[in-house]
Amino acid sequence: MGKTIGKIVGAIFVGVAIWWLTEGLRGRDNGGGAAVPASIPSDTPPSPKYRMKVEPNINRNGGQERDFVANDFQDCLDTCLLENDCKAVTFNKSSRQCWVKTNVPLRSDDSTYDSAVKVAAE
Repeated sequence: MGKTIGKIVGAIFVGVAIWWLTEGLRGRDNGGGAAVPASIPSDTPPSPKYRMKVEPNINRNGGQERDFVANDFQDCLDTCLLENDCKAVTFNKSSRQCWVKTNVPLRSDDSTYDSAVKVAAE
């Protein structure tokens, strides 16, 4: 009895897999005769809503939400893009300290730092 149930479950699994590979990937009729493509993941990422405007040799002091030691400046930029509350970052080039800002503080020239401001993507 156990072998029979196993064969039935196996046959159902194979049938579903074959259907998915043949029909599921082709799309389906939306009623108007045009095929609606199946949902297949794309290798192209969606366009970002924001980008970081980099400001070399600029310190934006104040407005810190938090700070951390980043691997590099790009790590600091990526962190800001992923966080909704982040408006700007400042990165200490020697210590690799990244300050995530909840506002955009005034800028000052300082070769020890690089900063960036989150802006709308074009």
